[in-house]
Amino acid sequence: LRFQIKILKTKTIYKTGFMKKIIIAATTTLIALTNTLKAQMPYNFAASKSAYQPLTTGTKLNDTTTWDDEVYKLAIPFPFKLNNKTITHFYIQGGEIAMSDTAGAADAIPFMNADIIDRGVADTVPVSKSPIRYKVDGNAGSRILKLEIANAGFADEFNSDTTTDDFFNLQIWVYEGSNVFEMRYGANSIADFNTYFPVLGMMTGFAKGLDMNQGAFDKIYILSGDPASPDIDSMTTTSFTYGLSSFPDSGTVYRFTPKPTSIA
Repeated sequence: LRFQIKILKTKTIYKTGFMKKIIIAATTTLIALTNTLKAQMPYNFAASKSAYQPLTTGTKLNDTTTWDDEVYKLAIPFPFKLNNKTITHFYIQGGEIAMSDTAGAADAIPFMNADIIDRGVADTVPVSKSPIRYKVDGNAGSRILKLEIANAGFADEFNSDTTTDDFFNLQIWVYEGSNVFEMRYGANSIADFNTYFPVLGMMTGFAKGLDMNQGAFDKIYILSGDPASPDIDSMTTTSFTYGLSSFPDSGTVYRFTPKPTSIA
């Protein structure tokens, strides 16, 4: 199987990540608003454990090029619905978020609100050390599209002292037929969590009506609290909640199963 891969745009490296820009802008003006919505998420959520398996044979989206805020377009090789809406592609920006579109308000899967980078940027001659790669497993009717952000680093660390010692591994699995998606966490070493995820912690979950050009969103459903057994909360531009209190351990799996009727 071959899929369409296209770099849509390239930004200057070491800029603040898109999700982090949204959170910083919102908390700067609305930090006093601490009430959360407790709104119902359009997915049933479950946390579990399963050994992490790197995609060593996956196809690289970035080849040997280091990345920061680049956007990669990846075709979904089977029918798939996100929030009960059929989508045909994911747009992966800077390893931080998978969007269903890049124009106007669209639904998305935010991986995290930190500005992440390829660890190869610290080398004299930059060559990628943090592949963004994918593969498809299974037979037609029950395939799984697996996307991995491997061995990724943090821009805040590099901007501070030009090192990239901290890292993480993350996979997103998308299931044919069930429209389930999962986040799967691998090995990580993060010494400075509060710098990368200030004030509100690590934010991941599902985003509705996210407009990357305007830096706005309708609602983001957030995993909150202990990453081993997180709660579900939600936030808008006038109501905020706290995310995960630390980075998930290796082997952590977050599974999002569509409810019978998605709630817009």
